[in-house]
Amino acid sequence: MKWYNTETGRAALGVYQGIKRVILRAFYNGLGLTRAYGLKIRPHTTDLWTVMETFERQIYLPLCSRPDTEVIVDLGANIGDAAVFFAQRFPRATIIAVECDDANFQLLLNNVKPYTNVIPVKAAIWGETQKLSLESGAGENAVYVSEQQGVGSSKSVDGLTLQALMKAHHIDKIDILKIDIEGAEKNLFEQDCSWLAVVQTIGIEFHEWRIKGCTSTFFAALATYFDGLFTLSQHGETVVIKRVLYSNHKEIDAGERIGLAADCV
Repeated sequence: MKWYNTETGRAALGVYQGIKRVILRAFYNGLGLTRAYGLKIRPHTTDLWTVMETFERQIYLPLCSRPDTEVIVDLGANIGDAAVFFAQRFPRATIIAVECDDANFQLLLNNVKPYTNVIPVKAAIWGETQKLSLESGAGENAVYVSEQQGVGSSKSVDGLTLQALMKAHHIDKIDILKIDIEGAEKNLFEQDCSWLAVVQTIGIEFHEWRIKGCTSTFFAALATYFDGLFTLSQHGETVVIKRVLYSNHKEIDAGERIGLAADCV
């Protein structure tokens, strides 16, 4: 990446954020709440931290700059916090919330029930259609997937391509694509990503610490499939990419860097 090369700064920021998150999570987890910001959560878990990030810090607000948003896809929807956040801002948009973990998905179903424009999908987004194995990481929202080693595993989930998801729900564009899939982004962006041509805004959290190469794989795919001008900014752990129309440079906000997709590698 020629113009997005701040590895030292990102590493230092990552250490600081990691220490802060450990301390704050320990505090919030001890509160024992079962509801927060109108959502059902599990007491003494990372759920409270997650919804506070979404509704207090509003980490997904930078994705919501376009009022004509019609289609939102939430990959790694967890307990539905981001889906609800988007539904409150875009009540007429179709929101597809994809989550692979059973326990998270049951909470997601409960939390999005008041929002008829949210479509929950029990699956894992992957580069190919196949059965995947569910693995547990640190925290309730850190479930991740790997290629299944044996048929008949009690913890398995359907791996679904983004093309298949779009076809199943009859969508031909994505206005907001939120990606937080615990390292599976590397596999996703190693495959055919021609669907990037119809995506307007991307918010992605990289899990380089889990699987090396997540970041470089994403930007290589961006350079190949995401034609034209876009802005890049970082908000906490989320990197935001917004497509910019050549005729409307007023879309560029303060703090955003501008570049061509071809310059990413």
